[in-house]
Amino acid sequence: MCENFLDRVQLFNVGGVEKTMFGYALERFPREVYREASCYGALGATSSSGCEIRFVREDPKSWVRVTLFAEMSQGYIPVVVMRGERVEKVHMLPPSQHYTIEVSPINYDTVENPGFFAKDSFDKSVIRLVLGSARINVCQIESYGKPIRPPKAEEIPQKTVLAYGSSVTHGAHGLLGTSFYVSVAARLMKSQVLNKGMGGACFKEKCVVDWITSLPNDYFIFEPGTNMYGEYENDEIYKRGMYVLEQYYQKHPNNYVFLLEPPMPNQACKEPEKYGALVETVHKMQRAIQHNQCILVAREDYQPDSSYVMVDMIHPTTEGHVMMGTHLAGVIRKQFEKDGML
Repeated sequence: MCENFLDRVQLFNVGGVEKTMFGYALERFPREVYREASCYGALGATSSSGCEIRFVREDPKSWVRVTLFAEMSQGYIPVVVMRGERVEKVHMLPPSQHYTIEVSPINYDTVENPGFFAKDSFDKSVIRLVLGSARINVCQIESYGKPIRPPKAEEIPQKTVLAYGSSVTHGAHGLLGTSFYVSVAARLMKSQVLNKGMGGACFKEKCVVDWITSLPNDYFIFEPGTNMYGEYENDEIYKRGMYVLEQYYQKHPNNYVFLLEPPMPNQACKEPEKYGALVETVHKMQRAIQHNQCILVAREDYQPDSSYVMVDMIHPTTEGHVMMGTHLAGVIRKQFEKDGML
């Protein structure tokens, strides 16, 4: 890793760490992947949205300060500080300025109430900084001589879900990284999410597909077609979608794929024939892959109401994300229960 202070933490959902003039930029994809992607795809790949900095203080009475720098020209970027499953505080990073987040001792650290924490998938000692949508640099992690370490395997969720799709999956307009629909679904399924959504650039490019399908995971949420609608012929959408499924099952033959009908309620109402043809293309993928664990998820089963989206009529509101994630978790849970997975 780049520097000793990064060796003492876990960088989750981080595909690459790049040295910059500000510090160390946390990127969701490695440079060798995004340099082969489209220009807009490369921009999204370098975003830190959904990346996490995780660590455990060996002494819960100690202080830790994490200094960050968001590469943005305007706006404020949220960083959610969590203690295990629970939010402690939301910090708003100013554009292009250093900002220090302090983790200090609080009463929660020493609470003894096993029943309260019994269903948690994160140990409450795990400090998590969930990053927002900017290229965020880690400048320093100062623990004042007190030891911190990455969380142990038993202190984090035992299952990991991979997610790939458009800006909807990427989490556009969800106010916090914890409220994206795939984040909500993952949490309800006691999983952690590798969110590799590419806002405006989910074109299923070979360089992207080959890399994301190689990542260790236990199941896959795949939202195909949304960014390609109206720009590509359905035959090309089918061809690229099949490549995703084929590569995934070649590497993870026993995993579930939850294949989503595109979350496009405006198009479903405005141009039902055109949208219906895209949906049929997704159905065709599911039939062609011939795998019992590739599960088709109807749009109405996870986004049943057009009020879930903003006035742009495509991106979910924060509440829409939460409701979509809750519905999707219900679909996943039902399938896992049916097959004796829970």
